[in-house]
Parts: sequence; structure tokens; C-alpha cells
Amino acid sequence: MTVCRNTPNYPALAERLVARCVADIGEAAPKDLAARLTAVAGALALRHAGPDLLPNERLHLLHDALARAVGAADCRLYLVDLTEGGVAVTGSDGAILSPERFAISGIVGSVLVDTLPAVVPDAQADPRFDRRLDGIGVDAVRSMVCVPLVRGEHCIGVLQVINLAAPPTKADAALAALVAGWIVIVLSQSGKAVGVCTEAGSRIEMPLAIGERRHMDLDGVLGRLVAVAEDVLQADRGTVFFYDSLTDELYSRSGSGLGCRQIRLSASCGLVGAVFRTGVGVRAADVTQDPRYDRSIDRALGYKVSTLMAVPVRGSDGRTLGVFQVVNRRRGEFNMADERRLAGLAEQVGLAFESWRLFDEMATVKSYNEDILRSLPSGVLTTDPHGSVSFANPAVCRILRRGDEDLRGQPITRLFSGLNTWLLEEIEEVSASRTGKLVEGHELMLDGDEWVAVNLSIEPLMSKDGAWLGLVLVMEDVTREKKFRRTMSRLVSDELVDSLIDTEGAGVAGQAQDVSVLMSDIRSFTTLTEAIGPTETVAMLNEYFSFMEDVVSNRKGMVDKYIGDAMMVLFGAPVSTGADAENAVTASVDMLRVLTMLNARRKGAGKQELRIGVGIATGQVITGNIGSSKRMSFTAIGDAVNLSARLEALTKAYGVDVLICGATQARLTADHKVRRLDVIRVRGQGRPSTVYEVADHRPIGATDAWADIVGHYDLGLTAYTGGDWERALGQFQKVLEVDPGDTPSSRMLTRCRRLLREPPQEWDGVWTHQ
Repeated sequence: MTVCRNTPNYPALAERLVARCVADIGEAAPKDLAARLTAVAGALALRHAGPDLLPNERLHLLHDALARAVGAADCRLYLVDLTEGGVAVTGSDGAILSPERFAISGIVGSVLVDTLPAVVPDAQADPRFDRRLDGIGVDAVRSMVCVPLVRGEHCIGVLQVINLAAPPTKADAALAALVAGWIVIVLSQSGKAVGVCTEAGSRIEMPLAIGERRHMDLDGVLGRLVAVAEDVLQADRGTVFFYDSLTDELYSRSGSGLGCRQIRLSASCGLVGAVFRTGVGVRAADVTQDPRYDRSIDRALGYKVSTLMAVPVRGSDGRTLGVFQVVNRRRGEFNMADERRLAGLAEQVGLAFESWRLFDEMATVKSYNEDILRSLPSGVLTTDPHGSVSFANPAVCRILRRGDEDLRGQPITRLFSGLNTWLLEEIEEVSASRTGKLVEGHELMLDGDEWVAVNLSIEPLMSKDGAWLGLVLVMEDVTREKKFRRTMSRLVSDELVDSLIDTEGAGVAGQAQDVSVLMSDIRSFTTLTEAIGPTETVAMLNEYFSFMEDVVSNRKGMVDKYIGDAMMVLFGAPVSTGADAENAVTASVDMLRVLTMLNARRKGAGKQELRIGVGIATGQVITGNIGSSKRMSFTAIGDAVNLSARLEALTKAYGVDVLICGATQARLTADHKVRRLDVIRVRGQGRPSTVYEVADHRPIGATDAWADIVGHYDLGLTAYTGGDWERALGQFQKVLEVDPGDTPSSRMLTRCRRLLREPPQEWDGVWTHQ
């Protein structure tokens, strides 16, 4: 193996990856995309930064990443400073913007006091705006987003984003809140002492030490919002409900008078449920007069509600998250102005909830790159320039049946020895050529004489200047594919499975091809289900389909779909066998013979016998994977599919079990009992079709009897189509002399007599079925 001893240049590698991302996006990428990606990558690298990286440098990376992500002009921190008094302002480079400490005021001051985010699309029009504090170092402040820096139950400062490229949204505030959580951690690790702003504007000293708290105190924020709602709206109690999708319930997250109890109620019941389901607020001057009100909560809490107001709590995407409710106004009734105030507070509740959820997600995030590799189902193994394993994710440990400690540091030549030396030869080739290679379908021998089949990708890892950094091996265990093949073999023939695997793209993209479509269903199914009930119906269908699926699979058919009691089977799709029509007709005969055996079993068990009808049509259809991006299925669409369904329905009209079209009959190669039955035009098709009966399963008797039936019937049909209905009557009557139970001849006799009584003005020999 070729080995280079150059020191890995990780910044250069990161730059190359960013450049690759830009190249993949193409010319439509913004000009500053590389800088934006680099800024975000710098922030993500903080977790891996060494102790020599100063706090201000960490803050700068976070500032820059946030500003780049939202397209803002600048980002700064406002920290309550105890030593000098007032608020100190820090810019994106981590330096103090002004030696002066400012008094608490403006939009920033309101966020410090209320501990609630502020989304300001037009700062100049906001009555809270104070240029002295809100716009330090900026000529013209247009828009801003401010989020509190919260540690525990206290606010230690504000993170501000200025002049966003687009009107700011709650989603921008949620992203800023996520970054604010990391900023609090950086400040905690710096050991700097800052102050905490109280509602009265005074400060309480709180030196920041390294702490374990990594998420926003949602309950504290909600408690303050509930208290504000009760005070402003003169309500006796307030409660915030959130939706639990697992139980379809609304549960109380914060509320006065609840103590440690939690209220859970159905999301479709009561006034609160009505607000959640409709997204429309409600005011009730007397809840006893509203039929939607549910008094079970009053009884559970021992508290009587008389007046009530509730509004929906929505997320940044407009989705309803829950409901904010206040009850029992101390004076008078809740009015429209009260509802607008509560809606404003509910908006802050939604913002706080989404911020908390992002904080909570942030607390579970570990190393960015390793988390991605750890979650990959494919095994990833890397080597250093000397050929020793430097990284192995859990998937490759599972594939190789070894622990991480058994892989890291191992020379790759020792790891893949013995019968696995073929892999070392592939690695040597990649090392020499500096070109990646894909190796499919090979097997590795593991300890204990165990073999595992893998698809393997070997890629060289190079620095920007061409230095050798090692190798990346990506392994995919194809055991599941083998299991899938075994499962497929249970559903369709092995030959069809081989064709699907060997034919590149078969059955994926849409294509036009000739197929034979078999459609069958159970006769009088509705009457049958009413008699036996739902449980027996399901059991009967499962038993019936189990038999029939095996029958058609043995004839190289593929079950396309089940439609209630009906079954649609494709012969020749996705890959033709060359005898698709023959296979379809033979399968139909097999189905009826197997049905006879199944009925004998059902009769012995005291169950009702089943009857089916089968229609087969052959022609060109369009096949392919059809559906949505989430769910697709291979199917066929076209005239042959429609005709097969029409023929199956017409088996009842002619009193036969199997009807096939002329194209199917023309492709038969074996000797079947087939007779030309009629020339018809079915609903939805303009062309006439000659239809044939297949009667291989019918106990006709002697062979010459069937020959007489077919001969007389064919002469009668020829006379019928030619308009000689008198002669046709005689031939059909001769058929009935041979077989008195021949339903098609009886039907044709009735039709000929009708035509003789009421001859049509024009006759082309085609009977139209509506």
C-alpha cells in the first residue's frame, strides 16, 4: 500500500467540501453561498474546538453563523453588566461596541424585562424603539429580532439580529433562540459575572458558572404569561393547553389553581376542544348556555366557571399547537379587545413553545459529523495515511462483528487477511490509482467461519494540495436483499424474480408493453358477506386469495392488486415470458379447478360454496411505478385492463366462467376447449371485440359432444352476425339438444327472437353491452 506522511490539512478539506456543495447546486446558487456555508460550518465546529479558543472567538463564530443564515446586516449581544451598571453591547467580533453602558430601554429593554422574544418588521414604527440603545452602530435600523438569553429562571441579556434581508418571522426568532442557548453556554464557561434584570428594573447579581442547564425554562415563561393574562384581562384563572398527538388530547402545561395536577381532555370535546379544532377563538358570557361546554373539569377541580375566553396557540407555520384560556372575569364580560390581547399573548406562547422545543432538541445533539455517520445504515471505516483504522461507525462494527475498540488502530492489512485478501488487492489498486472503486456482491469471511455478503465502495481521501490522507470504505450489508429475494419468491416465480433483478430498470420507468390481464371476482359477494358477517368474510377472503395467488404465481403471473373480492393479475409485466396469453388462460382454468377443491372443503365444514368469474384481455398497456413520492406501486393502465374488467362482468350475462378476447385467443398455443361466443362492443370502447369462452374445466362429457356444441354454435353465430336470425335460431336450438344447460345458446335464442320481432334499421353483427 502506498503511504504518504503529510499532516492532514482539515481546514483545507472543509473548504473543499464546501466548494463541492456549491458546485453541486450549480449556477443558481447565491454568490455568497460559500461564505455562508463556511460560517455555519465554523459554528458547528465549536463543539470540537480546543480549550485555546477564546470565548470572544466562540461568540464571533456563533454571531456570524446566525447573521449569515438569516441574511442579516449584523448581530450583537446586550449583557447586563454589574461592574459598570447598565447594559454592555458586544458586536459580531466579540468586542464592546461602545465604552458607555446604556440604561435599560427600548425594544431590547422590553425583552430583558418580559423575557419574551420580539419580532419587529418595522423598528421605526414600533413605539418601544429607542435609537440610543436599539440601534447602536447602525445608521438606519429597519427590522430586528430580539431573543432573551435565559439561564435558569433569569434573563442575563438579549441577542439581537438587525436588518434582515427579508421581513423577520417567528421562525427567525426560533433560530435565534437556538443560537442564544449556545451563547449562554459560552458565557457560562467564560466565568464572567453579569446581572439579571427584574421587572422593577433593578439588578440581582448572578455570577455565571459552568452549569448543566441546557434548555429554556418553558414553564417559567408560560407562568409569567398566564400571570400577565390574568392581570391585564382581570381574569380569575388562566390555563395554557398543548396538543398531544399520540392520545389526541389537550393537556394543561401551565395554569393557576392547578397545583401539581394536570388536566387532560379530548381534543374534540368542550369549548377548548372546539377552539383547537376550528382555530377560532371563543368568548362565553355564560358557559351554562353553551352546549359545547364540558363541566367535568369543574367537578374534578371543585371550581365553577361562569365566563370564559379562549384563543388558539399557533406555531410559526400556522399550525395550531394548543389553546390559551382565561376564565371568570372579575368585572363584566370578556370583550373583543380582551380577545385581541389574549391572542397577542397566545402568539408569544407559541413562540416560546417553539423556542423551547428547539432548545430541547439542541440539548440532545452531540457531535454533528459523528452523529450522521452513527445513524447511517451503511458501514463507514476510514484509515489514516499509514493504513491503520482511524474511525469505524456502529454499522461497520455490526457488519464485521467487532467492537469499536477492536477496529480502531488496527492495520487494515491485519484486519482483512486470509480469505479476505481480495479486499486488500482492491485497496492497493485504489491507493495506486487515486481513483475510487465500487465492488458489489462479494463476501467477507468473519471470525467463526461466518460469511457476510457486502457491496463495498473504496474512495481515496486526499487533501486540497493532493496529499494522501487515507481511505474511506463504505460497506453495505446485502443480507436484507437476500431476504427480500426469498420473500419475492414466495409471491412470484423465481424466473420472474431473476428477470426483475437482471433487467436494469424493469418495472420502474413507464413503458408500453403487451401483457395479458386477468381479472376475477367472487359472484354474489355482497349477499354472501351479509349472510356470514365481517369476521367470516375476512377469513374467507384470506383463504381464497391464498389459494389463488399460488395458482397464478405458478403460471408466472404477478398479482397487481386486490380490489375487495376482485383480483387483478398481470402476465408479461414487468418482463414478458413469451407465452403470457397461454399462461393467463391456463391460470384461469387452474383457478376454477382449485376452486372446486376449496368448495369441497367448505361444504364439508358447513360453509357456503363460492363461484367466480374470470375475464382475460391481451393488448398494449402502460406499466410502471405509479403513485406519490411517499407511496408507489407497480401497475398497468390501458384498454386491455378495462376490457378484462368488462369481460369479467359479462361472464354473468353469458352464464360462463371464463371469457377471453380475440387477441388472447389468437396467441394460444395449447389445445383448449374454446368457442367463439359473440361479437360485442363494451362500454367505454368503440371497437368491437370477438369474445371466446374457455371451458377446459367444464364436465362436457365426450369429446365429440363438445365438438358438436362448438360446431352448431359457430354456425349459428355466423348466421346471427350476417343478419340471418331464422337460421341462427335453428343452430342454437341444436346446441341445446346436445347440452340443454348451455346458457349462451339460450341467451342467443332470446336475442334472435327479439331481433326477428323488432329488426334494427342498420345491423353490423355487433351487440352493444351497456
